[in-house]
Amino acid sequence: LAALEAGHRLGAGEHDYPRSVAEEVFRLVATEATRERADNPGLPSDHVETIIATSCIVQACMRRFHLDAVRLRVTD
Repeated sequence: LAALEAGHRLGAGEHDYPRSVAEEVFRLVATEATRERADNPGLPSDHVETIIATSCIVQACMRRFHLDAVRLRVTD
């Protein structure tokens, strides 16, 4: 999710993910066809099918707990 938002693969570390960006990314992946999602820079090919669910979960948590941002951790 963090790499998709950044537009490229990210190194290990923590990345802030504001709610406004989460909303935008959710709308993007929810309305794209699978083949269009596969062309997104930063989205690993093994996550093309699961990114919508990931985005939904993060979005639901941010809405439920009224979070302005979350911190995503990227590991090697």
